[in-house]
Amino acid sequence: MADDFSNFENDALVLIAHGSTVNAQSSVPTRRLADELRSRNIFAEVACAFNLEQPKIDDVPKLVSAQRIFVVPVTISEGHFTEQTIPHRLGLLEAGAESYERTQQRGGRTLIYCHPIGTHPSMTEVLLARAREVVAKHPSPRPPKPAETAIFLAGHGTEKNANSRKAIEAQVGAIAALGEYADV
Repeated sequence: MADDFSNFENDALVLIAHGSTVNAQSSVPTRRLADELRSRNIFAEVACAFNLEQPKIDDVPKLVSAQRIFVVPVTISEGHFTEQTIPHRLGLLEAGAESYERTQQRGGRTLIYCHPIGTHPSMTEVLLARAREVVAKHPSPRPPKPAETAIFLAGHGTEKNANSRKAIEAQVGAIAALGEYADV
């Protein structure tokens, strides 16, 4: 029987983010996203887990009781965190292993490790909407037209994994190709 990915009312969604040991505010956007998704009643349960804050990634199976658990990194790209750290902490990647299965049966439950939200094609519009929101909130001395504006996208790369910069570079290219802004 094929997996049914059209109905999630009995499933759990767990959002995974970095978190911070220095800035407690770093997890606020992920926690707000979880609250918003919870309010939409798409999943039976919605929870968050973090690398550097509580609850931890290792706690994912204890955070929810659903039989099918979707785990989604809240990052803009693939990279060391999504391809090594999270899979290792979830028990999907053994030490020294190069690859892992995105779906794993564990104690009668199914864990489905998804791609990061930032790799979805709709992310370009999300970034543009955020840019418009910032400009509208901080006009000085008047709201600039997009053709008078440069957008700077900052990404977190690492020498540990070249994929960590690919998605942000792709977004820069996609937004620049629209020709809406003076520079990207």
